[in-house]
Amino acid sequence: MIYIKTLLITWVLIFGFTGCVSKDTKQLLSKYAIASTEAQRNIIFTYEDTLENSQKAKYYKAVRDGATVKDLQSVKIDYSGQIKTLNDLVSFSESMIAITGDSFNNKIDENSAKLYESAKNLSENKAVSHNVSNEDLQLFATLVNGAFRGYSEYIRAKKLKELILVADKWVQPSINSLDKDLNHWKKILKRSLYKQKNIKIMILNKPHTYCQIKDATKKCIPLAETFKTKVDMYEDIALLQKRLDNLDKEFESLSNSIITMSKLHKNVIISLKRDEINKEELSKIFYDLKEHVDSIKEFRDSIKKEQ
Repeated sequence: MIYIKTLLITWVLIFGFTGCVSKDTKQLLSKYAIASTEAQRNIIFTYEDTLENSQKAKYYKAVRDGATVKDLQSVKIDYSGQIKTLNDLVSFSESMIAITGDSFNNKIDENSAKLYESAKNLSENKAVSHNVSNEDLQLFATLVNGAFRGYSEYIRAKKLKELILVADKWVQPSINSLDKDLNHWKKILKRSLYKQKNIKIMILNKPHTYCQIKDATKKCIPLAETFKTKVDMYEDIALLQKRLDNLDKEFESLSNSIITMSKLHKNVIISLKRDEINKEELSKIFYDLKEHVDSIKEFRDSIKKEQ
């Protein structure tokens, strides 16, 4: 009787402990995936905004100088590696959010396929310097295929942990690669914003005296006519200047969010390897990452309100 009672207590303790561990692991991975996704989307927004402003600068120049159809073609920037890395990281993180959620069974095949595809793309990305063997990718595929079918909560959490540990070989280098081109993007955006601002100022200051020399005839173009057009252009100039004034701060926050995201990933890996989640340390990193992301969002929201 005493033996049975002791055995029962042992099993209760085991199941209680494993249940807690599995819950903590899933919560940690879900929170990590959500925070990473927000930070990654933030960077994508800046890249897309840079491309948009580069194109706008072309249009402004065309208004001032005239242009052919060829002149107006999209600005060609070598961004494919960074954008592809970011998109694959977002896809990976979004799949992790879905798989670690309570309703993961709803679209299990779709999310598993998305997780594998994004991991495979990251592992094959030539823009990121890392070596991933076929064995690593095969192991990841095996874990994805069998991780979420008919297992207990504890086993699922264990397999989720194994997935992240295997993927660390290419996820961490992918995160680290994001910071290297930020300064290049900042220069492109800065140049584009300055060009837009300066062209608008020139048009406003000399709205009726801008002339083109064509076939030895002087053709003057009234570029800014109505009072409302001028007011709108002055407002645009003020917003462009505000963006320029905050550009260093914006890109510093982006860089800090990448550094913090990398730190977060490393700490998650350490916690998973030790089976010991340092909630206090991780909470601080989550908070730091949220601060960097929020600071950029607040600035962008303030710009939108003034438009």
